[in-house]
Amino acid sequence: MSLNFRSDLLKVFLQHTLAPFASAACLTGEGELLDIKYETLADVGTLGASAQTVTRYFPMQLGDVVILNDPYSGGTTLSMITIVTPLLLNHSQIPNLYLAIRTGFRPQLLLSKTLDEEGLRIPPTPIAQNRILNEMILAAISSHPLCPSGLVERIKSELVLIWKRVDCFQTLLQKNSQFSHRSVIKDYLKSSRSYFSQLLQELPAGETKIETHLESGEFIRLRLDLSAEAICFDFSGTSTSQRLCLTDSATFGACFGAVAAFLQKPIPLNSGSFSLLHVTTPLGSFLNAKYPSPTFKGMTEGTSQVAGAILQALGEIVPQKKFSASAQTPTQISLEFLNGQRFFDSLSGGIGASSTSHGADAVPFWQRISLRNSIQEIETLFPLFITQVSLRKNSGGQGQFHGGDGLTKDYVVQKEAKLRWIMQHRKNPPKGLKGALDGTPPEIRIERMDGSQEILDRTEGEALVSVGDKISVSSAGGGGYGKA
Repeated sequence: MSLNFRSDLLKVFLQHTLAPFASAACLTGEGELLDIKYETLADVGTLGASAQTVTRYFPMQLGDVVILNDPYSGGTTLSMITIVTPLLLNHSQIPNLYLAIRTGFRPQLLLSKTLDEEGLRIPPTPIAQNRILNEMILAAISSHPLCPSGLVERIKSELVLIWKRVDCFQTLLQKNSQFSHRSVIKDYLKSSRSYFSQLLQELPAGETKIETHLESGEFIRLRLDLSAEAICFDFSGTSTSQRLCLTDSATFGACFGAVAAFLQKPIPLNSGSFSLLHVTTPLGSFLNAKYPSPTFKGMTEGTSQVAGAILQALGEIVPQKKFSASAQTPTQISLEFLNGQRFFDSLSGGIGASSTSHGADAVPFWQRISLRNSIQEIETLFPLFITQVSLRKNSGGQGQFHGGDGLTKDYVVQKEAKLRWIMQHRKNPPKGLKGALDGTPPEIRIERMDGSQEILDRTEGEALVSVGDKISVSSAGGGGYGKA
């Protein structure tokens, strides 16, 4: 049986197991990641960390389930729930395997000072044994005033799907005896590492240092060392938090995601590939935060800013692959209505142009969004009318190759609400290169019923809106490349 055949077979098994989920991972009981399917950069580094935390402290049997959302136990934002359960135990040839899936709820855009102000924090909590749910624990969680609506029902529906995948995996295993080889996982990780190493060998070796100042007040200092053997990211000297807080595992995910985007080739997301990345995040910096620091902005904005800085650094070492700055961070708004309903939306910006091509329009650069509510669903669920969704024409920086355009979306409010917003790039729009223009910064404008208008200049804040007010939200355009 060839090494490539066994590795390919394992890859098929893993992809089939993770296929129904938007964000999920499979790993061994020893903590070796085998595959990850992700929606956000933070997922890349934290899904494995969450499962490793659970398996370290909870001896589990088939059918047992642990949930969590605590960022300091491997979660991301409090609106994302991670579910961990065994996939395979006590096999004679294969290590114990575990499945971790992540399911999300509509987030709240809260400008908080502590994590517990952002919502209900769930540390690793057992909720099922031998596929029998502990209804008392679930009832206690759901009774908390900050618990996401429909949490228990969502967990139950996800568990039905999870257990089907567990049964299916074991059936596949029984029908394919060639998979049951003692070295199959070791060989699979070895081949992944070898493939990633070959990609690195195609790049020139080099070292660079950059410093990036963020509108939220933090700055990133990065020393990047690229070689055929590894990529080293040293963030020593990076500032403490002003408004952004990431965990070190989320920072790792941003590093890996940026490298994958730069190479523009599929890289296996497992411990074999991960072993070629060495990330140093100093304790106390905003890239290695500790409880009770709030994490919503760090897990959404912060990871994108880190990835953008890494792309800049890689472009210094490999100039032929350099491209202008993108609107790394989407423009985000939330509306909190008097009846307790909360609406959240995120508008992606434009991608920076390169030396060979225009930038793409309104692309969620660092996210893989599996599903968004349609306009009809939003207008049914919330007291809102959406009167416009369109590209923000000419918002990309002009040049020989123009940056991608941002997006404009208009909302008419039907009930009084509190508006919250976050829009990076307001003061420092995405930069153009080689004589091209910068992208247009984001903008949020409120048109009141009395005819007055208010342009929101701050990077983040709150405002009250009344019945009939129109909120016009525009995301930033990407930078251009080269003189027109």
